[in-house]
Amino acid sequence: LRKKGYEAGLISEEEYQALLEKERLIDREVERLKGTSVGANREIQNFLEAHGSSPLKTAASLAELLCRPELSYEVLGEIDRGREALPAAVLEQVEIEIKYEGYIKRQQSQIGAVKRQEETPIPEDFDYAPLTGLRLEAREKLAKIRPRSVGQAARIPGVGPADVACLAVELAKRRRSEGKE
Repeated sequence: LRKKGYEAGLISEEEYQALLEKERLIDREVERLKGTSVGANREIQNFLEAHGSSPLKTAASLAELLCRPELSYEVLGEIDRGREALPAAVLEQVEIEIKYEGYIKRQQSQIGAVKRQEETPIPEDFDYAPLTGLRLEAREKLAKIRPRSVGQAARIPGVGPADVACLAVELAKRRRSEGKE
């Protein structure tokens, strides 16, 4: 939000430059951790064992180790020889970004799927009756409500995720058979 605040004239140039420097330090440290590998040697195995973490079979990056719930950025300092002193706010953000990167990517993927559902139209005259993959309740509700898109269909009470998946597959089949894909 500070960038928006700066654009609106609410944040000083000095504060904005400090924000940009913090972002630069975060990005640089995240890349360093991703690019720094440790081998499956005795020192590393002992370190992992001492912190209740499973041993390595092959080399791993410090970022991969940081993704383990039992390890923290601070704890990794014991084996991270190339670490430089960074402000606490930077360290906190580095750890958050690395630990939650997978979750964030998954969420973005889910957002994309929902958006595609919203954009997938259902023809006005679509006949739900022959779709045996839909539960009876879902067929009845869809036929009564007549949603305009798969996204709208997904929000109808009584229409479950399996019903939505079946509907989406059927619509995709029909588009392919009509040559629209």
